[in-house]
Amino acid sequence: MIKGPLRQGEENSTVADLCCGQNWKWELTSFDLPQPIKERIKAVPIQLNGSGIDTVLWKFSKNGEFTVSSAYRLANQREEPAIPFHGQWIWKLDTLPRITCFLWLCLHGSVPVKEVLAERGINCDKVCPLCRV
Repeated sequence: MIKGPLRQGEENSTVADLCCGQNWKWELTSFDLPQPIKERIKAVPIQLNGSGIDTVLWKFSKNGEFTVSSAYRLANQREEPAIPFHGQWIWKLDTLPRITCFLWLCLHGSVPVKEVLAERGINCDKVCPLCRV
């Protein structure tokens, strides 16, 4: 595509050399590039600050560092807001720990009864075999 000799040092030019903020210095090249090629060059991401070496950044945190909490927020972003749990009174009961844990599971809908299993996608009949409801 390009014919003829390049200027001295031009073979080591990078996209960052042509970019100056929002302006592009196309006059630094000794050749004229077609507009579609210029548009593709403009699409190349350029690091505007830092040391110029490639670094991995996590865009879902303020400082660019990956944290489990930022990943958790990202994963839950599209889910419905959680219903607040109003069962803190369970842990204040004066009863056996097994009963306390069972009540906690009941309030969370985590006891694997037929209704809960069917909601989780397990193929089973929701009807109670004793009362047929």
